[in-house]
Amino acid sequence: MSSFIPGLTCVAPLYAFHVPCAVPTRLQLRGTHKDLGRTGHVLTKRRVKSFVARADVPLPLASVASSTPLNAFNRISVGIAGVALAIALSNASTFSPHHHGDAHFVVASAFAETETATNFSVSSLSVEERKALREESRRHTRAAGKVAQNFALARRQALAGDIPEALSTYDAITKSDPDFAPAYSNRGNIFAAQKKFDQAITEYDRSLELAPLDNDSWVVFVNRGVTKLARGDDPYIALADMNIANELRAGNDIILSNRAGVWEVMGKWDNAIRDYQAALQSNDVQPFWERYGLVLFQRNKSYEALSILKRVATRFDVSDVHAAMAVIYFDRGDIAEAETQWSLVDRPRLFESKKFLVSERKWPPRAVEAMENFRKVKE
Repeated sequence: MSSFIPGLTCVAPLYAFHVPCAVPTRLQLRGTHKDLGRTGHVLTKRRVKSFVARADVPLPLASVASSTPLNAFNRISVGIAGVALAIALSNASTFSPHHHGDAHFVVASAFAETETATNFSVSSLSVEERKALREESRRHTRAAGKVAQNFALARRQALAGDIPEALSTYDAITKSDPDFAPAYSNRGNIFAAQKKFDQAITEYDRSLELAPLDNDSWVVFVNRGVTKLARGDDPYIALADMNIANELRAGNDIILSNRAGVWEVMGKWDNAIRDYQAALQSNDVQPFWERYGLVLFQRNKSYEALSILKRVATRFDVSDVHAAMAVIYFDRGDIAEAETQWSLVDRPRLFESKKFLVSERKWPPRAVEAMENFRKVKE
């Protein structure tokens, strides 16, 4: 199933610098990921007749999109955390509709039962329950005829930046087939891109209610978690979504890098490092590596941080990376190299602003302090 708006945003870690993502398939910090899924809510253990859950945006700390593809290094300002909306794209030919029916669980739509929701585990479901939810999800992620045609049209409209038209088409789909889950999650992606987080989460919830255990439900969990974090919700709620996503697709680098971003928001730096390390599944450098480097520096691992950032700089020649390297070299006492890296920073005054680093770039405390000291020396 596919329930995303092609080219709307990037699936990336909560924090990342700006690098354009490829429009045609999934999005994320990497620029050209494969298709993803949707977004939803964490499940509770209450057995009821409906289930709501799913997500459309993994972290990483990724960024919320606009009507055009987002840059992976963009962030949105949300209290103490910058979150990136990992919105997944889908292939028009391979989506399957979600559907509502007699599912056995309901997602805590408002996380009213925070403790229950954050402790939920997919493994707690019985084999029969999981089978029933998967079958229901398959029913609600299949479409044919006019619905399939309109779904493909809406995706093309969103990809072209015709957001009002895309919303109108998705509205038509949900009216003609109220049980077609991908329409809700894709519409949620648009709202998330517009930073209408309440509306986005409502759409994700409905999509998950219809298709809680679709093949790409893990994406929806990630996206919902990032969206909730962007809205300013308790990070433990976002973490719960990331954990469920990881149960559904263990070891996925998108999930791990996004969860690492949540750990950052919580100040659990060692946990963040573990997830970032696990997300480095190949030598394919991704923007979230910059966050990894900053977190390593936060934990007094400056040598390792520079090693990571140097690799990032070879692929992404962006000011964020050079600014980070400058303050780390300065902290190590290598003033000459710090100045060299600083000379490569565009708009240096921007990076000298503590407010910018804290509110926009979400740098860890130690990096912010190092920049303050570096700025004073240069004065």
